Amino acid sequence: MMTKTLFFVLLAAVSLSACRKQSYEEKVMQDMENYNRKEAPKRMDQVTMLDSLVFAPDSRTIVYYYTLEGMADDETLFTDDIRQQQHDGLLNNLKGSIQLRSYKEHELNFEYRYYSKKSGHLIMKFRFSADDYK
Repeated sequence: MMTKTLFFVLLAAVSLSACRKQSYEEKVMQDMENYNRKEAPKRMDQVTMLDSLVFAPDSRTIVYYYTLEGMADDETLFTDDIRQQQHDGLLNNLKGSIQLRSYKEHELNFEYRYYSKKSGHLIMKFRFSADDYK
């Protein structure tokens, strides 16, 4: 009788642990994995490819990895003015994005990294926190 009781207590504990609710961070990681599996890589325009999305739970950051190619794959093109325009455009898109609403409500950070297809070097990187997009 004691063995049966112990067995059912252990079975209930295992069942309950398997039913535990997924944390928000786990949900975001799953979202990124699903996107990468179904959508990535994705051509954004003639010179920009979105390679993947990654969630870094330790910094609570969604990172967008882009590759620049063709005419845009020239590090000398990215003057301070061009970088500022890109920064401002990304921030405006982030502020207005309905698709990212849940992530913004949870005050996640967003980072955008642009790499050269030819050299593999990081050309530009922009990071936004809730203080930036609220």
